[in-house]
Amino acid sequence: MKADTEVLIVGAGVQGCSLAYQLSKRGRRVMVIEKDSIAAGASKAAAGMLGAQSEWEGSDLFQEFALESRELFEEMVPEVEALSGMDVSYVNNGMLKPVWEKAGEDKYRRAAGRGYGAEWLSAHEALRREPALSKNIRGVWSIPKDGQLRAYEWTIALAEAARACGTIIRENTSVDRFLEADGRICGVKTKEGMIEAKEVVFTGGSAGVELLDEKDFTLYPVKGECLSVRMPHENLRHTLHTPEVYIVPKRDGEIFIGATEKPGDSSTGVSVASMQELMKAAVHLVPGLKHASIERFWSGIRPQTGDGLPYMGQTSRGLWVMTGHYRNGILLSALSGQWMAARIEGESVREDWKHLFAVDPQIRKGGVIHADHA
Repeated sequence: MKADTEVLIVGAGVQGCSLAYQLSKRGRRVMVIEKDSIAAGASKAAAGMLGAQSEWEGSDLFQEFALESRELFEEMVPEVEALSGMDVSYVNNGMLKPVWEKAGEDKYRRAAGRGYGAEWLSAHEALRREPALSKNIRGVWSIPKDGQLRAYEWTIALAEAARACGTIIRENTSVDRFLEADGRICGVKTKEGMIEAKEVVFTGGSAGVELLDEKDFTLYPVKGECLSVRMPHENLRHTLHTPEVYIVPKRDGEIFIGATEKPGDSSTGVSVASMQELMKAAVHLVPGLKHASIERFWSGIRPQTGDGLPYMGQTSRGLWVMTGHYRNGILLSALSGQWMAARIEGESVREDWKHLFAVDPQIRKGGVIHADHA
């Protein structure tokens, strides 16, 4: 029987839309199915930081992937905006990591010269560049290349760019189960019927883990809550990041503040306690935020893996899996779509990255990544 499409992607978050765009650019027939709407999950809730260096100072394999992905946005954003007709509010405004204690200052001073362009700034210099910061900081670790965009708009733009290249996207289409023939996944069964494909890719979140039916997968939800505000006068110049809070000033003046971390929680509400916690940390960092007006609150469910590294590989049954990016989904989306498209096409890719993100635990090589990127 002739396949309905060459590549079937299950899930229209940022990973699925990025992969669809890259494959359709190569001339592949691609279909994306989504149980809700495009970017309805974590991709809609993310703050959009492209924080390749906001947590890692070393040069491990995962950071290399993150750094390469960050660089791709410079060329991908104009391309995707042109094809989609959308503006994703990409800005390369840099990130500042304020430090309050001497131990933190010592840590970053030791890292000077090996931080991919990042540098330690004294409190005086930090306040000159970002006057809204608290006068009580010791200084900041400045990361000039960590930009940001609007995550929801980026995901929608990728979807529209993929459509412009021929991708078919079917929303409100739930998958009951995967189809298998001769020991290989060859499609899905939906409420509307069967869809067969030469290659099937799962890019859904933790809510779809039951579809995988793979004993070796560890994928669970981590709820994150955020709010946004507007300051009455001048906006912030940089993205700010500490272990307690991140503050992301958007181009139109909206400021995102986030985010809580609640492992195992897949509820959708936003609690008063969480908002108090975030606002207290934000005002401690930027005192002027106490005069800001609140715009909105929201939450999102991020898919996390047992060791903190995403799954980007193929199962023993031939199913491609691209999930578990946790708070790094937006940052990694530029390269992950391109890299997975190359793998599905049978092209040569870096073996160490294949091992790092492998589905098979006997091949997978990595460790716990404690990252604070959205």
